[in-house]
Amino acid sequence: MKQQGNTRKKMTWIVKSIVLVFILCSLAVAIFSAIYLKACSDLRKHYGDNYRICAFSFHDYFSIYIAVGQQKYTLVVWRTKDWEISKLTVEDLPYFRSAPERTFINLSWHNLSQVPQPLNNVNKMSALDLSNNNLTEIPPQVNNLQQLETLDLTGNQISSLAANFCLSNLTTAKLSHNYLQKIPHSFCYQQKLQYLNLQHNALTSLPKDLGALEKLTHLFLTNNNLQFLPQSFSKLTQLQELTLKDNRLQKLPNINTLRNIKSIDIQGNELVALPENLRGMSNLSRLDAAENSLKSLPVDFGFLSNLQTLNIYKNQLCALPPQFGNLQNLREIDLSTNFLVALPKEFGNLKNLYRLNLADNQLENLPGEFGSLQKLTILDLSNNKLQSLPPQFGNLSSLEILSLDNNKLQSLPQEIKNLRKLSQIYLINNNFPPHEKLKVRKWLPNCKVVFTPKDMK
Repeated sequence: MKQQGNTRKKMTWIVKSIVLVFILCSLAVAIFSAIYLKACSDLRKHYGDNYRICAFSFHDYFSIYIAVGQQKYTLVVWRTKDWEISKLTVEDLPYFRSAPERTFINLSWHNLSQVPQPLNNVNKMSALDLSNNNLTEIPPQVNNLQQLETLDLTGNQISSLAANFCLSNLTTAKLSHNYLQKIPHSFCYQQKLQYLNLQHNALTSLPKDLGALEKLTHLFLTNNNLQFLPQSFSKLTQLQELTLKDNRLQKLPNINTLRNIKSIDIQGNELVALPENLRGMSNLSRLDAAENSLKSLPVDFGFLSNLQTLNIYKNQLCALPPQFGNLQNLREIDLSTNFLVALPKEFGNLKNLYRLNLADNQLENLPGEFGSLQKLTILDLSNNKLQSLPPQFGNLSSLEILSLDNNKLQSLPQEIKNLRKLSQIYLINNNFPPHEKLKVRKWLPNCKVVFTPKDMK
């Protein structure tokens, strides 16, 4: 009996030990996984999917050795000593003096008010993330990091850059959400720069030599106080994405030379016209010029042959040029809140259009050619002055949602019953007599027909 008791105790002790080891291992795996996933997130942020993990170490610091192309990097993520996994403080930084090969250092979200001095010793640093701290300036010694390719200073309190600021190997600069009022001319000597984010600052102008950044492909300038762009802007011929939203621009320089541009956002400015010459921008696929004061579109607008998305809502357009019909790759258009009285018959050439917003205009009728938009699925014609629809409207065979609220309609053409995919039609605040309402409901038995707000229930 005594032996059985001892055996049970041993078994109990073994089971408890196994459970304890399992719990500790699970905890270690969970901690390691959390760090590893964060590291991978940072890597993906800076290198996309173009990297592979070669090895990692887990001592005082958790480091991952990766390869990007033929080059090896070291990613220093967190201090793990004392399990202070989320903290990396200034006194920890002497480690970086011996950081091997090319290093990416992430010091974001650490409430830093100055750049730690030991960073100057990491001569082979390739990427530095100091985003979301309390930095008010960039010390001149950062200029010594001449191997730096990526610099992220997003979300600090920086009001100016040093007059001689220039990192010759820099390809990516993120300086958004600061207090920058101007950019020094030396910044334009960074001729390898491809990605520049200066959104949400206080810039009133850009360096006249901006065009020297000839390799720039992405430029973000949203929410500044820019009133004009330098003439050298036309030299940014490699530019693919340009964002100038929410500035005070009244005029654009010659942008016809931007032959590689794919996306332009100039929403929320004070533009009264677009440049006349647009023929060189045949690769443009997205244009957002909403919330300006545009009164017309240039004839050359029809040469934007690859345009797929167009937003020009909240302008002062009274008419569209016939050349608008040449934009046959358009898929989405928002022309709401303008002063359009009619559409050109060439509008019917936009056969790839699937979403169209013409709400809040002055449209009195639609051309018969409108019925050629057979891929159209969502159409908003609310708040116009339409008194009737053409019979060809029944050819919109893909239409699913149609809004005609707040017009002057008294009836719909009988051909509307051909719209077999129509699931919702809104006709609030029109002039339909009771018998016409009955006709519409009969023609569209499987469609939600809304004549009054009560019908929406």
